[in-house]
Amino acid sequence: VHTNGNITTFAGNGTGGFSEDNVAANESMLNSPHGLVFDSSGNLYIADRGNMRVRKVDTNGIITTVAGIDSEGYSGDGGSATAAQLNHPYDVVFDASGNLYISEKLRIRKVDTNGIITIFAGDGGDDFSGDGGAATNAGLDSPAHMAIDQSGNLYFADFNHHVVRKIDTNGVITSVYGVGGAAGNSNDSPKKLNTPFGVAYEREKIDALGLDEDILYIIDYHNHCIVQIILRGKDSGEPQSGNAYVDADILWGKEGTSGFDGDGDTAWDETARFYQPETMITNFTTTSTGWSRIYHIADFQNQRVRKIVEEGVIATDNETS
Repeated sequence: VHTNGNITTFAGNGTGGFSEDNVAANESMLNSPHGLVFDSSGNLYIADRGNMRVRKVDTNGIITTVAGIDSEGYSGDGGSATAAQLNHPYDVVFDASGNLYISEKLRIRKVDTNGIITIFAGDGGDDFSGDGGAATNAGLDSPAHMAIDQSGNLYFADFNHHVVRKIDTNGVITSVYGVGGAAGNSNDSPKKLNTPFGVAYEREKIDALGLDEDILYIIDYHNHCIVQIILRGKDSGEPQSGNAYVDADILWGKEGTSGFDGDGDTAWDETARFYQPETMITNFTTTSTGWSRIYHIADFQNQRVRKIVEEGVIATDNETS
């Protein structure tokens, strides 16, 4: 979608399937594409889920395969990613060093800058297990969207386990929000999720005092809402013992209630309704006098992309805005 609101086709020709690489992306076939990410050079990577591949569209619009072959499965660790099997890749994300992470049915794989693929998380089992140990020994079940924070920790929605998990820079996995293997809602103790689909991370958040916080947004698919958790902040400190977050709230949507509402409302933050939202991206910018934050939410069953814009003035001398 261009800045003037016009939409054009960037990749795919409207027919599901696989066509050969090294052609114009908008003439090629894709098969149920899901996660997208840009690298630092402006190339777009696509989790081509039905084709069991990760595709790359370069800045000239040419499409190639960077991981996966023409069959599903699990093989190839330690070798070239283009010779490895993937199992329905769902999302792709880069770390600061240029390594590519791929979530798939029971695992998360890593492709380094030399194109070598290895296992990053998941032991191949679908039971919920492994917290506090090596991520490669943990059980995952349909890990979906991922996000990496400024310290290099990777967060992901462990979809069928109803929990958001974190893999730190030492490769240790823990649960951040939700109870592994148990669906529920925020009224439960401890708080629960119902098949979380997406996560989005944001370092910059200007609160009433103009302080920064680490924020993780969770798209709670079957609860039809977006959850905001504060991981840590200058004003709120570190999480208390036994808890992975400082605070958690339902940001938008009425938990457990699907629908479509809120567009154009002055009280949209209270009236907004979603129907199985899947993922969200955020864009936070500041100027010398203010800030703006733009959210785009994939509202799956409503067949829409929703946009939310927040703007504010940076306060000075302990004033609020």
